[in-house]
Amino acid sequence: MINPQTAVNNLNLKILGGGAVVTEYYLPALDLLGLISNTIVTDASTKTLSKLKQLSPNIQCEEVDFRNYLNNISRQGEFDAVVIALPNQFHVEAVELALMKGFHVLCEKPLAMDAASCLKLHELAEKAGKVLAVGMVRRLLPSVTALRNALKNQLIGSLQSIEIECGGAYGWLSESGAFFRKENGGVLADMGVHYLDLIEDLVGSLQPISYYDDCFGGVEANCEFQLLAQNRIPVKLILSRTHDLKNTATFKGELGELNLEINTFDTCFWRSSQSDKLAGKLYPHKSFEFGDWLPTFNSCFAEQFVEFASAIHEQKTPRVTAKQAANTIGMIDWAYAQRNFLVSPGYSQQAISLPVSKVVVTGGTGFIGEHLIARLVNLGFSDIVVPVRNYKTCAGAARFPIQMPGIDLLDYEQVKADVAGAKFVFHLAYGRDGGNAAQVTIEGTKNVVNAAIESGVECLIILSTMYVFGHPETNQLVDESWPYQPAGGEYGTSKAKMERWCLARAKSSRNTRIVLLNPSCVYGPSGKTYTKLPIDLARTGNFCWIEEGKGIANYTYVENLIDAILLAANCETAHGERFIINDGFCSWREFITPLIGKFAHNLPSYSRSQLINKSDRTPAAMKDLVRHLIQDLELIDIINRMPILGSIKRQAFKLVPKVHNNLLQEQAQITSPIMLVNTPSFQHPPVWLADLFSSTITQFSSEKASKILGWKPLVTLSDGQEKTVSFLRSIGYTELL
Repeated sequence: MINPQTAVNNLNLKILGGGAVVTEYYLPALDLLGLISNTIVTDASTKTLSKLKQLSPNIQCEEVDFRNYLNNISRQGEFDAVVIALPNQFHVEAVELALMKGFHVLCEKPLAMDAASCLKLHELAEKAGKVLAVGMVRRLLPSVTALRNALKNQLIGSLQSIEIECGGAYGWLSESGAFFRKENGGVLADMGVHYLDLIEDLVGSLQPISYYDDCFGGVEANCEFQLLAQNRIPVKLILSRTHDLKNTATFKGELGELNLEINTFDTCFWRSSQSDKLAGKLYPHKSFEFGDWLPTFNSCFAEQFVEFASAIHEQKTPRVTAKQAANTIGMIDWAYAQRNFLVSPGYSQQAISLPVSKVVVTGGTGFIGEHLIARLVNLGFSDIVVPVRNYKTCAGAARFPIQMPGIDLLDYEQVKADVAGAKFVFHLAYGRDGGNAAQVTIEGTKNVVNAAIESGVECLIILSTMYVFGHPETNQLVDESWPYQPAGGEYGTSKAKMERWCLARAKSSRNTRIVLLNPSCVYGPSGKTYTKLPIDLARTGNFCWIEEGKGIANYTYVENLIDAILLAANCETAHGERFIINDGFCSWREFITPLIGKFAHNLPSYSRSQLINKSDRTPAAMKDLVRHLIQDLELIDIINRMPILGSIKRQAFKLVPKVHNNLLQEQAQITSPIMLVNTPSFQHPPVWLADLFSSTITQFSSEKASKILGWKPLVTLSDGQEKTVSFLRSIGYTELL
């Protein structure tokens, strides 16, 4: 038997594709093995290769399409091999070309998007006499090795059930957005393939029973898959790209249970059902067969490369073959063919229609944008363009059949190209973070408006905010005639500047109608600030009432806002006008109590000054806040809107670059393209609650929207709260049951 290190040293790797899996996992693994100088990475993107060279200056790179590359090279040595790290849709073609050119192949999961193609590739590899290995790296985790040995040795007796949950906000560093293209599959094809393969490897073949997901013509972000293992053992797989799940794999037996924590790599956890006093951590005797490495995810990739090299040298069957992959992909084939709806969008009952045409939705990957896209799809729109700055927050919107080109709103030519041919443009985007947030809000909006006018768009709807009116201390209803008194710091000020410019530009917008909407506090399914944030903070003892929660909450249920947006787009007399959209008002206590359930009863109450005095300004607290800001764009919005923060905010944002870099390094050690976002552990309720849920007495009026647009809120407060609580329960807030 040849020494594994010798086998590795002889490898000459040609990696096709230079995306996230290469930068985050392959490069550290290759460096660990001393294979950087033996490796060439090819990609058609200059930007992608530039990033690779920054991370690993000694890596060889070639800017070329994989087809041209494979067609123009020949195998130089016995141990030349190709690694396929391309988007899923290209796997089959790339594997075929590489095998036909005489290369051994290691292909990232999934090998193909259908079982028949996997079997075809298996036959092709057999005929060519080449190794075709499939990258299922989770089999190599030391924690899984411990679990495998525990099951083999009957530590929990006969197996009774398996349940795996893996979920969190999507956080993969994608340059192209390929993860969200329909041809590449959704969360089941991306993450589910790993867990289905893992279960089959541990307990044998599986029989699918039922499958549910939330795909509405795009790619699913959430799914539930029920299967049976041998001896009719029930198996449940739950995955999410939008919200946190347990992130555990639980194997229950007659004598106890074994638990894998998804991002704990070195151990699995055992608990006896025979005694409450018996529990422990299980470690394998040796983390890896071929190397004395730390038990990290990157080390698993190093082990995978060594196994691949050994299979080539010894001419043996790889750990995961194309035939095995066909079994796993066959279950995914079945699931997609038999899919049922996991959720049903709760559309308004208001009869609103728009002529079907091309539409553009900026900011479409946000909370309101997702609901607008869902409604447009329901109305029959099929040409929906959702320009995005990056692809981190696209999981929810990608469930629908939309186009998501990358865009910089400050680049007028890019904006004009995306807007061209559209009948309606819905501008929901604004500057969130970074030094140019206000510039994006103001100049980005100017670009959208001017591009819409130049392109002959029929109607442009611009979403602003009630913050432009401030919080007037008056007993009168505040309407659109009220002067600008922006609150919310730079956020409100930049929105007010943007509004003034848009209303002036509407006077010379030719045939393009321009309408501005000023919604109040928007809540509902998938919301954060006025939906998830209160209970997230309450769970950790970080929420409180401000002045007993007596301040006025001006609220709007998200589907009521979508009604207003569509009515405004269809109303010719709305041109050049702005409309406050507000369902109604009540106390913050009345609004929030149903959304936090049992936590509402024992909450402390502070005045504004008391909360400021309690604020935690320690470096540790600031770093914790910044870590959460980086992962939660909506929390950045909150911070940007809170003038109360002052020096605290400035101190926090100074830490962003350093903490961001540290966070990216930590991400390289997680096992999935999701971010496990935890609520920041403040020592006291955060000071910005005094502004967010303040004791203001301001009440906003939507009488103008009622008269001109014909809008009225069809979803009442109690119904909206009930729908919102139902959503929160569905994503794991069991405290509300």
